[in-house]
Amino acid sequence: MRKLLICTLLLISSSVTYAQQIPPNELFQILRFWRMEAPGSAKQTYEYLQTVDKSWQPRLDPQRDNGGLVLLFGYAKDKVWYKDEQHRLMLIYDPNVAAPKVLIYTFTDLESWKRYNQQLQLMEARLIKTLQADGGTQTHYKVSDIYITMEEFPPGMNGVERQYRIGLMPEK
Repeated sequence: MRKLLICTLLLISSSVTYAQQIPPNELFQILRFWRMEAPGSAKQTYEYLQTVDKSWQPRLDPQRDNGGLVLLFGYAKDKVWYKDEQHRLMLIYDPNVAAPKVLIYTFTDLESWKRYNQQLQLMEARLIKTLQADGGTQTHYKVSDIYITMEEFPPGMNGVERQYRIGLMPEK
């Protein structure tokens, strides 16, 4: 009974502490909805994001250009936006490229970064390459039919102490 209570408390505290962070399994689910070819995939993606955390809201109106679409979400609590460079989810559709749907998640939480790295190990992601780009370190992986780019930016690079960015792009 005591172990159950401790586990429950740890689960509650971790969900409260990291509520604004999108866990790896949820990010892959968001990509699953986003990459659907059916009409309304943007709406279904947003509805799923709301099940992750209702505080993720559209930051701007959808941006349309050359048949493409960009949806930008930020994190807002009590009608106050968190800093965009600390909590951002961008969904991109560009019909003019080989892999038209991309998801980019930006955050600053080190524990979340560690969880993403652990998840890639569990998924047995295949390392493609690591390189220096845009002032940070990019590491490229592939899992099944998904390319994953993990970027780590040093303190001060993007106006914050440290920033992490994860890009998911399905193979066409």
